[in-house]
Amino acid sequence: MSNIGVIVIVFTFMSLASGQEETNCRGKPVTLTVKEKAQVMDCLTEQKINSIWKIPLEKVACFGVCILQKKSMLTDDGKINHEKALKYIDDHMPDKETKKLLIDAADKCIKEFGAQVKDSDPLCQTFLGVGLCVHDAFLEICTSK
Repeated sequence: MSNIGVIVIVFTFMSLASGQEETNCRGKPVTLTVKEKAQVMDCLTEQKINSIWKIPLEKVACFGVCILQKKSMLTDDGKINHEKALKYIDDHMPDKETKKLLIDAADKCIKEFGAQVKDSDPLCQTFLGVGLCVHDAFLEICTSK
């Protein structure tokens, strides 16, 4: 995730944990708003997680779903809102090249795993496929130059 989330979710987590106002993707700053920070903190509290760096494995998926809910990136039936997720990346990433790479990666992950997400999953395990796919893609893209 992630802010996939999902989208800049991983970078949001890292910057909150270190108390920074921004984080970087491919050397470009990704600035977080006060509202975005509050959403992450709310999800930490709701999931009873003490540290962004120490999210128990069994809570990772529901934490990701919480972030998507706070950002209104889920449909009424609990699926990822594909259009909103991609628009979020488009609105938040600083440069065209990185934006395109991230949008393409998130698009692929949502198409491949998004249909597995079910709103009737109290442990949020159906979110893991898309969440891990987006996380891995964003980590690879944002740490490359």
